[in-house]
Amino acid sequence: MRSLPLSGPGSLDVSSQDDIGLSVASQYRFLELAAAEANDQLLGLHIAAEMDMRAIGILFYLTGSSRTVAEALVHLARYSRTTNEALV
Repeated sequence: MRSLPLSGPGSLDVSSQDDIGLSVASQYRFLELAAAEANDQLLGLHIAAEMDMRAIGILFYLTGSSRTVAEALVHLARYSRTTNEALV
């Protein structure tokens, strides 16, 4: 398996990050590159299937306390706007 460059074309943008981690765009790009390298276009779903959903904290409780999927999506959208400008 080849290494992914940290700079240049096709790289991940980690230059402006501090202790909070990668930007949403870099996380998306990383998953996209990993899926291509693994030849698994459903890699994100396969990873999610193995997760303990309680590990995502408040997002688990926001969705788990919703009566419907539509209500869960409304709650997630509202929460996302308050915490991550990249998702707006």
